[in-house]
Amino acid sequence: MITRKAGIFLLLAFGMSWLISLPLFIFDLKMGGFAGMAVGMLYMLMPMTAALIVQKVIYKGNLSNYGLNFKPNWWFAVAWVGPVVLALAAFGISLLFPGIHFSAGMDYIFDMYSGILSVEQIEKMEEAVDKIPSGVMFGMSVFSGLMAGVSINAIFAFGEELGWRGLFQWEMRQFGFWRSNLLIGAVWGLWHAPLVIKGLNYPDHPYLGILMMVAWCTLLGPVMGYLRIKTRSVIAVSVLHGSLNGTAGIGLLFLSGGNDLLVGVTGLAGFLVLGVLNLLIFLLDRDGLELHGAGVLEPLPTGGPGVLRAAEPLP
Repeated sequence: MITRKAGIFLLLAFGMSWLISLPLFIFDLKMGGFAGMAVGMLYMLMPMTAALIVQKVIYKGNLSNYGLNFKPNWWFAVAWVGPVVLALAAFGISLLFPGIHFSAGMDYIFDMYSGILSVEQIEKMEEAVDKIPSGVMFGMSVFSGLMAGVSINAIFAFGEELGWRGLFQWEMRQFGFWRSNLLIGAVWGLWHAPLVIKGLNYPDHPYLGILMMVAWCTLLGPVMGYLRIKTRSVIAVSVLHGSLNGTAGIGLLFLSGGNDLLVGVTGLAGFLVLGVLNLLIFLLDRDGLELHGAGVLEPLPTGGPGVLRAAEPLP
């Protein structure tokens, strides 16, 4: 069973977030539009709000166990640029699927926005893209995605991560690394449901997209949880989350064909990449993660890589 604190957190996080999403349905807003994005940004702050209410107001405790720590190591760099590698790997796998091929004209991107923008707007975008060399477009996309990932995106991602990889991961530690992080990922994916229905990641499959989002977040959960352990910081995880949001489009930039269930970071191609990452974590750090079920990573007094100490009693 999950702890009482975790249960209260989930009730507040889901309740406040889904309440915030109501304007999307009342006014029939889409996530691709400005108003929909504004609702989505506010939505991202609700897990943090729930965590603060639970820990500071209800339990009157501090946040010391939740990763509010900024002592950079090389894992912070992995968090920042790793999503670019993920997007490129998903792009490469997407090209292996039947009916999908490389397109310098960004066909997939324009098809994706055809239901949001007018024909005139699409034509103007196509004219602008034709004037920019593919290499320059790729470089601009990577640069802007990484800059957003470590700045504005990371700020809003922190709104999620203090809740999911802060309070919730700490409260789930008794289940061990794999069970806890797979469950955290699945719950996190379900939390996105209202946004997915209104076009997030799977605009052509809004209801099947919920299942896809749950599966994708389940696979992503151990990767995020592993980074949380290695850095002892939800700030690093927020950078990963922010960069992932900022660079995911790279995996779609030069594609033609396919659909949102197959291609890109959040499609089947991305599932395969995340599956490989999970396998690598399992194979390369099995012993350390087995120990993590009984403790939390702490820095050595000498500033060494860290040791595992016994967890405090669960509330």
